[in-house]
Parts: sequence; C-alpha cells; structure tokens
Amino acid sequence: MRIDPGRLRGFEALRDLTDADLAELAAALQHTKFRTGAQLCREGDEGDGCYFLLSGDVEVTKNLPDGRKVHLATLPAGTMFGQSGLIPGQVRTADVKAEGNVELLSLSRRALGWGLRQGEPWAVVLQATIAVDLVRQLRSALARLSALAADENPEEAASGRKRSDIVQPQALDVTPQTRPARAAPPPGMEPGEGEEGWHPLPEIPEDDHTNMSQRGLLAETESSLAGMGFDLENVDFVFDEDQQRTADARRQR
Repeated sequence: MRIDPGRLRGFEALRDLTDADLAELAAALQHTKFRTGAQLCREGDEGDGCYFLLSGDVEVTKNLPDGRKVHLATLPAGTMFGQSGLIPGQVRTADVKAEGNVELLSLSRRALGWGLRQGEPWAVVLQATIAVDLVRQLRSALARLSALAADENPEEAASGRKRSDIVQPQALDVTPQTRPARAAPPPGMEPGEGEEGWHPLPEIPEDDHTNMSQRGLLAETESSLAGMGFDLENVDFVFDEDQQRTADARRQR
C-alpha cells in the first residue's frame, strides 16, 4: 500500500524533513491496522523497529516486580514510539496496547540501517532523535536514582508500595526469664531436703585425695550454679572418665 507522505507531516520528530525526504521515508514504512486490545509491544521482548501512530490511542503500561501493572501514558495520534527497538540488543521497556482501533506505520531496524548507509536525510534525523531520546531516558533514570538515594525507604519508593503493604519484621521477646537465685551452701554443707535445704557433706576418707578433689569441685560448681539461679535438683553432674583414668594412673605411680 502506498503511503501518503503528507500524513507524516504531523509528527514532531519529522518536522525538519522536506517533502522529498518524507517521500523517501514513506517508501521505507509499512502500514498496519490493529483492533482494540491488540498487543503492539511486549515488555522484555527484543524490539525490531519503531512506530508512527496515525490514528487512535495506545496505552503504555509497566510491569512491577510484585505482578502489578502501572499505567504510564496514553499516546495519541501523531506520536512516534518504540524507538528503542531500532537499537540492536535493546528490549522493550513497557507494554503497549491499542485502546481502540488504531492505524500505524512501522519502520524496521533494517530499513533504518539501509537509509543510514545511503546517507538518507530522514535516516540521519531519526538516528539523532533516537540519541536524544536515549539521553532523556538516562537523565530520567539518574534523577530517579538520586530520588531513591535520598528516600528514607528506597525499596518502598522503587516498588510503588505503601509502607502498610510491606510486611514488617516482628521483634523477638528476648527478655531473660530468670528464676529466683538460691543461696550458696554454707561451708561444709550441700543441697538437701528439709527446712533449710542443706545437709552436711558426708565424711570422706582422708587417704582418698582424688575423691576429695572431685567432691570439692562438685561443691564449688553447685555453689556457683545456685548463685546463678539454676535449679540444682535438675542439674546432672558427670565426671569425665578420661580424667578419672588419668588421675588413677598418676596415683599408681
């Protein structure tokens, strides 16, 4: 289908082109029509060209990490969009859908490359437009990063969620639950039954120095634990068998 170059005159990006330049550009464009709801660009897909919207409106939306969609803009007729698709390796940064029946012209990356190699004025103008658009996007991104850096809650600002939407971590109750400390045993006494809770230590043969040493260690340990609030009735004391054998061997020497 032959495209009337005059229909390109309303596009801001092409205002500096002559009628002859517009005629050359029109020859490189493809004419297409879409129905309401048609997907024109899908976020994340690699682009292969840009579009000139002749009639109708298109909706531009952005997908957030949490699955929601954010409405960015509604583009009217006379708008050029999808310029990033003319850059090799560049992916679409948003979804674009037709809000009604739309009519548009598409320019492929291949056609632009051919025009640049031929030195076509329209190709040079479009290349400059893409460069300006990229600079604008870079400035916008830098401004956004600066705003996020100054924000008290950058995660909330970046995702668009309110603070009430974000699950807040709950503090743990780390208050120590202490039991009333039990008094240390008097000298020569150990924990036991009765009103006082103590009874004398049993008699230890004077020649059994090992048992005396272990008994003394046990008494000191019980005294320390009692002062720290431990329930001595529920504490088991275990002698190290290796230490016992070492002590016996030394005694036999």
